[in-house]
Amino acid sequence: MTTILGHGLVEIGDFATISVRCALFSSTDDYSGASMTNPTIPAEYRRSTDGPVRIGAHAILGSGCVVLPEVRIGESAAVGALSLVKSDVPAFKIAVGTPARIVGDRLTEHRQMAERLLEQEAAARQPKA
Repeated sequence: MTTILGHGLVEIGDFATISVRCALFSSTDDYSGASMTNPTIPAEYRRSTDGPVRIGAHAILGSGCVVLPEVRIGESAAVGALSLVKSDVPAFKIAVGTPARIVGDRLTEHRQMAERLLEQEAAARQPKA
């Protein structure tokens, strides 16, 4: 099961893959002790950060990833299993670890495959003469 929680926007692009046990948080509490935490506490006693989480088209999140608020996973970026994503991952980059760091680049062949797939599906929907 994957979890998507928070008060901020969460966008997931076409063909994006979010593996099992990932957690996308568009809100997080302040853990410094300067405020109370827990969604059942009235808002005036809490200090939370709300921000969008954006997962680009063709991006991949490996099993068990955690993505925090105000993070963008770029188009075709890949995040390894059990990674903690605290900052943006640029398009076509591979990030792993806790916290996640860039370790490489993704190839682009999957983009052409997706175009062929979409063309085939569109052709299959056309009425036959």
